[in-house]
Amino acid sequence: QADDLIEYVSGMAQNVGKQDGHGFEFELNWQAAKNFKLRSYYALQLSKNKKTNVDVHDAPQRSFYLAGD
Repeated sequence: QADDLIEYVSGMAQNVGKQDGHGFEFELNWQAAKNFKLRSYYALQLSKNKKTNVDVHDAPQRSFYLAGD
């Protein structure tokens, strides 16, 4: 939860914004073989503007990453 975020009201920056969010992240590291390792994560984030009930822009809702070394 975040309060007093900067929003523009009538062209003037004011600390009036409010935001709610929740989510989780799952990470996996697996040594598949002596010379091979897998790394992965999945993240879910749901954030909404409390006044408009609209999703917060620039906040990824889902992220996934997979790498092999």
